[in-house]
Amino acid sequence: MPLAPGTKLGPYEILAPLGAGGMGEVYRARDSRLGREVAVKILPQHLAGNCEALARFEREARAVAALSHPNIVVIFDLGNEGGMPFAVMELLQGETLRQQLKRMPYVPRAVAEVGLVISGALAAAHAKGIIHRDLKPENIFVSADGQIKVLDFGLARITPLSTSLESSLLTATVATTPGTILGTLAYMSPEQVRGDAAEAASDIFSLGAMLYEMATRKPAFSRPSPAETMAAILKDTPPRITAASDLDRIVSRCLEKEPHDRFPSASAVASALRVLLKRPATGKKTQSVDSIAVLPFVNADRDSNLDYLCDGITESLINNLSPIPKLRVLPRSTVFRHRGLELDLDRAIRELNVRLLLIGRIVQRDDALNVQAELIDPAADSQLWGQKYSRKLSDLSGVEEEIAREIAEVLRVKLSVADKKQLARRSTRDGEAYQLYLKGRYLWNRRTRDAVDRAIKYFQEAISRDPLYALAYAGLADCYAVLGSFAFRAPQETFPRAKAAAQRATEIDENLLEAHVTLAMVAAFFDFDGARADREFRRSVSINPSYAVAHQWYGVYLCLTEDFQQGLAELHEAQRLEPLSPMINVQLGVGYYLARRYDVAAQILRDAVEFEPSFWPAHFFLGIVYGQQREARAIEEIKTAAELSGREPLTLSGFGYILGQIGELEEAAGVLEELRARSQTEYIASYHFALLHLALGDENNSIARLKECVSEHSPYAVWLKVEPRFDPLRGDARYEILLRNVFGTEARVG
Repeated sequence: MPLAPGTKLGPYEILAPLGAGGMGEVYRARDSRLGREVAVKILPQHLAGNCEALARFEREARAVAALSHPNIVVIFDLGNEGGMPFAVMELLQGETLRQQLKRMPYVPRAVAEVGLVISGALAAAHAKGIIHRDLKPENIFVSADGQIKVLDFGLARITPLSTSLESSLLTATVATTPGTILGTLAYMSPEQVRGDAAEAASDIFSLGAMLYEMATRKPAFSRPSPAETMAAILKDTPPRITAASDLDRIVSRCLEKEPHDRFPSASAVASALRVLLKRPATGKKTQSVDSIAVLPFVNADRDSNLDYLCDGITESLINNLSPIPKLRVLPRSTVFRHRGLELDLDRAIRELNVRLLLIGRIVQRDDALNVQAELIDPAADSQLWGQKYSRKLSDLSGVEEEIAREIAEVLRVKLSVADKKQLARRSTRDGEAYQLYLKGRYLWNRRTRDAVDRAIKYFQEAISRDPLYALAYAGLADCYAVLGSFAFRAPQETFPRAKAAAQRATEIDENLLEAHVTLAMVAAFFDFDGARADREFRRSVSINPSYAVAHQWYGVYLCLTEDFQQGLAELHEAQRLEPLSPMINVQLGVGYYLARRYDVAAQILRDAVEFEPSFWPAHFFLGIVYGQQREARAIEEIKTAAELSGREPLTLSGFGYILGQIGELEEAAGVLEELRARSQTEYIASYHFALLHLALGDENNSIARLKECVSEHSPYAVWLKVEPRFDPLRGDARYEILLRNVFGTEARVG
């Protein structure tokens, strides 16, 4: 029976279960003596009386305790409480290699880097006479900060060494009956399959099987049945890894059938991988067009009041480097996944696959700030450029432009007069206005009602200090666009303000990309002016073809106007440019949903949920798609979205609609009443009421609410042409009139 929270095992208090396997149950616990959280592994009750299982459990603990290596899980204690054996280990936050393999590909260089770490850990274990015997992706853990740990020595075999091990370790060894097969079949060595004794060479074979799977995304020997898998391990040679010949040679040698044909030791594997990694990288890194990732600047003082500066300078650098000719700059959504105090360069190099990294840190000294920046070439393991800027906070404006210009010089990219003017236009000479702008962007990126309202005040203050600060106007426009697009406020209140601010920004800087995207969104989703929307979207894409947000919103709009071929092409381009953006991936799924390609939409949205489980729009639209497919999972997904969003009206109307679909009319009516009550104190879009009336079979009230939706120029009105949930109204003359009002050839608003 699982242990309940609060259960005490000596000084350890059980907090929550973490997982379970054949040889143990693992719990998160608190060490009352040292005030730290730990992982506690319990031998299951049905095995506690089994002498061999108990000995194996103790052997694992003693084996790990005999090791001291940064890439092997640390064990703190071993005990027995009331006949319940337990081991206490470090608590790791992160995921297993198996979980990583499910969601992300590994480039050959990254495979070699992971293999180098694991082979080093194996070398340390083998030096102590400890053979793991169960290496597999499930037993390799990647912590949240990118550190790799080898886990689960439950099947470890301890061999006698010339240098004596502790007697306690040797006495824990249990003889294995000859012919017994131990391990996980798909990763076993041929000698393990035959039931022979497993030596260090066996672990090397298992390591090779893991590296092969990382490089090819396919198991080396797994077959439909255990018998076929065993035969493949004994006789078959897997297809070669064609992506990297050096890696292929190393993995192939690890997978030799005879132990003496493999590397002589794990240390030798590590040496081969180390040599491979010292060679110049191939593939994308040798292209003439350079690529760069600006990693989030580190807040070295851990002062939360400086977080906005670190994020703001990083984002400003990304924006300033993007227009540099022949330079691919990774977008914000990709690099900000590496945000945190401790910078893990190895992980960044492995995941981002760029030629250059720009890293930096901010340190406050009295009334001055030190901004340190370095440009690194990971392939050559060298620093190309480094600089420290010491400024008073009030004089910090423009530092990102200086960094961008100096990097352009390092890359021998000659900036034109127009490029230099463009950099200058984006900035302000007023240091306080610059700080206010960064605080506004920091809050805007949170996309919540309260945060966006606070951001507006910062942008307005920045403009009052510098009336010619184009970026501040663009930020203000973005805030009102979010409030309108998310229906946080009435469209008549938000979109005209967004339009005015964006137009002022373009008057100051005619090529300010962000402002043109906002103008396109206003034309599309408020003015109902398709021709002007198309011009502005095209202008945005031409200014910077690598700006994914422009492709994203253009693609959504084209899909809403039934141009699915071009719309989906734009959305796929946005995803190519920002593959890790949760919103872009969700919008791509929405595009396929609007095109009635529900199976494709569901798969894209399932991937989005798995990649970012806390992102409520992914759950919401997955639930909507499931609803169209009449799947029972629809309710659970939309309920999750409602909880994660704080019961946003969009999620509630979607929830009520699904309830109506499955005949739960009383519950659907309850959702309608909840939104009616909330409309007394906050803005609730008429669209939500129209959807709920339709779910309850009240088409007349649904049409009436949609008329309100169109008359107030709600952005939801643009959905009516293709939104599948309103299909029951198609053919109704009143509905067709509404569509003509939205999609007429002339603009409805100036």
